[in-house]
Amino acid sequence: MKVILIQNINKVGKKDEIVEVAGGYADNVLFPSKKAIPATAKNIEALNRKISSTKARKDLEHGLLESAIKSLPEETLSISVKANEKGHLFSSIGEDEIVDALSKKRINLSAKNIILTKPIKETGEYKIQIVEGAYKKEITLSITK
Repeated sequence: MKVILIQNINKVGKKDEIVEVAGGYADNVLFPSKKAIPATAKNIEALNRKISSTKARKDLEHGLLESAIKSLPEETLSISVKANEKGHLFSSIGEDEIVDALSKKRINLSAKNIILTKPIKETGEYKIQIVEGAYKKEITLSITK
């Protein structure tokens, strides 16, 4: 019997896949636990609409992130934090703090787009990689007291 999986099931398939399973397994396990629905023409059409709308949404998000990366300024991004006399920060700077600083400049990125090898713990200037798909841009981040 062909079914459309509603969630990932080990050794059966992944969410939104159409798989062939035994009729008894579908009737006694998958359907009662709402892990699958029958692969009727109507359900397959609904699945195809869902997949195409999800793909369109992801393409739009990807395009918006790429344009945000392209619009990044060439100047230095500055973050002012508390530090001791030697320049050691009281709290480290990570991806989330960089995202907050960029959002103040009206550039909306997520933390997964920022590549840091380790959190920043001292004042100074750092080169930060920002990546979305094939687009990469390096910006200078200045950490000051």
